[in-house]
Amino acid sequence: MLVSILGVAIAVSFDTPVEMASLATEKELLPAVFGRTNKSGTPIVAVLVTIGLAALLILSGSYLFLVNLIVLAAFLQYITTIFSWFKLRHDSTLPTGMKMPGGMLFPIIGLLVILYLMTSLAWTTWLIAVGMAVVGTIVYATDDRRNKPKEKIAG
Repeated sequence: MLVSILGVAIAVSFDTPVEMASLATEKELLPAVFGRTNKSGTPIVAVLVTIGLAALLILSGSYLFLVNLIVLAAFLQYITTIFSWFKLRHDSTLPTGMKMPGGMLFPIIGLLVILYLMTSLAWTTWLIAVGMAVVGTIVYATDDRRNKPKEKIAG
């Protein structure tokens, strides 16, 4: 288990700043400050924010607490994937993919199992998750770039 968590930590340390900068510059889902780079092209603000969040998490709990946070994050990703499947399975703009045996049975069973497993997480894990969601909502709501009209590129 230690190797698995270490792998996740290493992957997150490389991916998070790049994804944060991309969300700020390309997708405009985060404030532009997160996309600022230094002379080398490193998204320095995103790196510093990632380091700060990681330091807070390391100082806030034990190893098992961090495992719970990673498990909760994985569960939330699985849930969003299942909900996406429900929404997009009949979308005519997407290419047809594989047909799942049992139709909706397995996604529903998966969703129920995940929700059941999530009930075993500690309340502090849920508190951190809700806190992060609130902070994310505030950051998203205060970024006014979404409300500005897009400039048309002549070409």
